[in-house]
Amino acid sequence: MHPEGYVAIDIIASFNKIKALSADLATVVKALKASQTLEVDSDGKMVRRTAPLPETDTSKARTIYAKPFPPTATIETISEFFSAHGKVLFVKVRKTPAGGPKGSVFVEFETEEEAKKVAESQLQFEGKDLIIKPQNAYFEEKKVEAEARKAKKEGTAKKSEEQPEEEKKERTYTSGLILKAADIGAEDITVHAIKDIFNPFGVVHFVEPREGRHHPLRGHAS
Repeated sequence: MHPEGYVAIDIIASFNKIKALSADLATVVKALKASQTLEVDSDGKMVRRTAPLPETDTSKARTIYAKPFPPTATIETISEFFSAHGKVLFVKVRKTPAGGPKGSVFVEFETEEEAKKVAESQLQFEGKDLIIKPQNAYFEEKKVEAEARKAKKEGTAKKSEEQPEEEKKERTYTSGLILKAADIGAEDITVHAIKDIFNPFGVVHFVEPREGRHHPLRGHAS
């Protein structure tokens, strides 16, 4: 770590999000020099904050979640849209696992008051009503949904574990009702065909074909 808090600009320029904006190092340096919160050294190779990081991170309280936005919406158009309601510091367009836009965004404002006011507003983007809520509320909802899915999954797994034991109890056969037979038909005879052969003598509950040339089998009847 640099003793004066500087970071090499070429490292910042190597980040994927920066490269997506520009692969030209000179353009990155020019943008950093225009920042009011960053300063570039005299050689144009290092950059640092002009003020230390705040002791308390209030970014989540200053951020809202909003949807739906069309796939054509860009960071610039979304930032311009919300700038009419407060000073926008950051916009994140959320992506699907495949990399496409999800249609929802996170927008960070300069103050908590601005974020709260926007979250309580009824806004439209390109004629569609937006669902807007504080980022903290959004994450809390997702946490509750995840816990509900987990509980449902665990309940299903428990039921699945118990089911074989119940089936085992149901399939309790009386001694003498299981028979073994061989040479009852062609090699490709089906289980249903075998049941049809023995059903006239009693109800066939199951047939278990065995491997072998003469097609031996086990079965249970009542």
